[in-house]
Amino acid sequence: MNNNYLDPNEILIIDNFLSESHVNTIEKLMTNNEIGFYFNSQISYETNQEKNFGFYSILCQNDYTIKHHYIFEPIIYDVFNKNNINIQHIFFGRSFITTNAEQEYDIAHIDAGHYHNVFLYYVNDTDGDTVFFDKMHDEQLKNINYFSYDESLVWKRVTPKKGRIVIFNGFRFHCSQRPAAGKYRISVNYNVI
Repeated sequence: MNNNYLDPNEILIIDNFLSESHVNTIEKLMTNNEIGFYFNSQISYETNQEKNFGFYSILCQNDYTIKHHYIFEPIIYDVFNKNNINIQHIFFGRSFITTNAEQEYDIAHIDAGHYHNVFLYYVNDTDGDTVFFDKMHDEQLKNINYFSYDESLVWKRVTPKKGRIVIFNGFRFHCSQRPAAGKYRISVNYNVI
């Protein structure tokens, strides 16, 4: 049975979906100088939290796309189709590079205030978990209530692994943990409906 909604209490962690040569090619692509990454002092969302910096690149936003988006587009459709989830539209895609910072965790957030599913792809082997919280956004609320990391609200963690794909309900609050000193973390994040 196909549907458009991912269970809010399920996080799908998918390893080895792509061949080793495919994940190596993606890593080379995302670490060469062909993709422009831009500095952002507030990488997760605008907050007054200091030192929440990182680098990002927009891969697609509604009708705007760069050529690198087309590497991920068929992967996204294949992953969701194999898990019996229909996709109507990929509306936002971006890549992030985060490094070690004084602030160990980024702000807890959701990517959009309307229903969506998230496709998360880890480009490299590193530490710096994605942390999921025991808190869901209520679509009826006008504002999104972002919050700082709170260990008591942690629901699940996923550790980055090169080529790992994670899909989850976009109303689940989540954040990134910063990698250890001397490391960097590259992820690709798409929002789909």
